[in-house]
Amino acid sequence: MLRGWRPRPFFVKGPKGTGSRAAWRDRVAGSWAGGPDATARRRVTDRPPRGSTRRVAAPGRLAWRRAAYAAWMLLGIDHLVIAVADPDVAAADMESALGLAATGGGRHEKAGTFNRLIFLGDTYVELIGVWDRALAAANPIGAAALSALDAGTPGLVTWAIATDDARREAASLRSAGSPIGDAVPGERIRPDGAAVRWHVAFAPPLGTDRPPFLIEHERGGPEWSDEARLARAAFIHPFGGRARIVGLELAVDRPAEVASAFAQTIGVRFRPAPGAGPGELEVLVGDHSIRLVSSPIGRSGSEPGSAAGSGPASGHGSESEPLARVGILGTAGEHLLVDLCGVRFARL
Repeated sequence: MLRGWRPRPFFVKGPKGTGSRAAWRDRVAGSWAGGPDATARRRVTDRPPRGSTRRVAAPGRLAWRRAAYAAWMLLGIDHLVIAVADPDVAAADMESALGLAATGGGRHEKAGTFNRLIFLGDTYVELIGVWDRALAAANPIGAAALSALDAGTPGLVTWAIATDDARREAASLRSAGSPIGDAVPGERIRPDGAAVRWHVAFAPPLGTDRPPFLIEHERGGPEWSDEARLARAAFIHPFGGRARIVGLELAVDRPAEVASAFAQTIGVRFRPAPGAGPGELEVLVGDHSIRLVSSPIGRSGSEPGSAAGSGPASGHGSESEPLARVGILGTAGEHLLVDLCGVRFARL
């Protein structure tokens, strides 16, 4: 678990954000089982075995039940969805600036979107574009991407948490009072014609100040077989090493209200972030730290999830500070802090 990760100072440019890369790696990598080379899917160590009897919450104990769900079932960040005008151009920019190679991608034929994927172990960055506006508008992820691109604010529009039984988990959350929908199938057609499939559960509308969606990948095939996952774990990116996402920080209006929506929808409960400023909140999901911090400039009159408050995290409190920040741990290369595609990336 990443209890020693302190993302906030690292995401600030200038003297406070120029600490030793080795020191940051010691803080983060020391809590990884197996470090960046580990091939196992993220897991929660206190999760009960399959088939074990679960405690059923009485109506007055739904909050406990949602918290139990999060501890048992959520595996960590699955992927980050970043809306861009041209995924191929964005992928080239990511490789040039951060040394991270996009090795996957394809088209969502039923959702009107296409993408390039940067795999970082079993977690990945999805650079998503729109090729059919009507299809995209009818899909929760496509609608979020379309809204961001139409507004001229590319950036992080939503993200996903991995599960290993999306249908059962969505049903369990709904029984505890969550507004999340049923898990529905999805697929992407790769350039080689192979299909990659999954199930997802949403609580629309999606946004960076809204809870993420849940995803369960179909095992096997060209991307989720044991062989494909082992190859990803061993992949050397152009910067000269392997890489993994270790944390996500989101600057939002009213972090406490956003955290409450997370708890209600997916059972994830934030706590005051250790060593952080007033109002900053953090939760550990699998091997990943998720942090909510106050936006530098409030959007007065907007509620979390409203049209005004549910846009992409590509807005800036100032020209130099994107509202979505991603920590990536590498096994080689120098410490980098790069603003790209409406997101701040810190390579540790």
